[in-house]
Amino acid sequence: MPLHNHTRGRKLEPRRLVAMRRVFALFLTFGAPLPWSLEAPAQQCPPPDPARSHLERIADCLHQPSCDRQIGQENLDDKDCVGSIYKWDQDPQGKFVAIRDIKMCQVRRKVHDPHFVHGLLMPFEHVCGIEDNKLYDDSFAYLRSMWKVGWEIALNKLPEEEIALVVNPPTIRSEDHLHIHIVRRNGLALPPTWVRPLDNLDDVWRQALSFARGKGIMDNNYGILVCKSAGQFRLLVEAGRPVNQQNPEKKYTQYED
Repeated sequence: MPLHNHTRGRKLEPRRLVAMRRVFALFLTFGAPLPWSLEAPAQQCPPPDPARSHLERIADCLHQPSCDRQIGQENLDDKDCVGSIYKWDQDPQGKFVAIRDIKMCQVRRKVHDPHFVHGLLMPFEHVCGIEDNKLYDDSFAYLRSMWKVGWEIALNKLPEEEIALVVNPPTIRSEDHLHIHIVRRNGLALPPTWVRPLDNLDDVWRQALSFARGKGIMDNNYGILVCKSAGQFRLLVEAGRPVNQQNPEKKYTQYED
């Protein structure tokens, strides 16, 4: 008796659609970039909160011809260190600025470690974080270069194999102005399941998004860590709360509150 295709012309059942979506999500891990509507669903930035806008105010200050909080010489041992801004570098196009994080100020440190390094790279333009649609919008293509800029600045501060560039997830961060932490790895091994190789630092935002989708993270509540091992860039993606209670900065890099 010949077999008949009884599904021809019928709608797929919901569970079959679920299975297809799972297969489709796996494709995202290795496949080509997908259309915008599928690749990054529209998400909202959090409402403005002065308690979470310190970096935005610093960026605005440094973007002015004269910023009264900026100092020209490092003052880690000074009691006024926390209230001042020390600029590490700025890209030639004037899109990003890197500053010393106040975590380096001795008045905040529990232990004096002359090798402790912690900087922040941020855009002058307001971008709330990894969930901001500007990161995936071709109208803001300059934001793709942020990881390259961060790596070049980090090379002036740390040995290449010790560098970690980190963006924390929306649910485990204290500021709502996008910033990449320029920090030293703490030696803890990265979980292989959540790490993939990177050929380059071109548009890490979309590469991380594709990897996250392939791992079943269907919103933008995840953090990113980029490092280099044996000459190869590595990308870590980890979900925020409630899946993880610590962000990648605290978990995998030298850290002090």
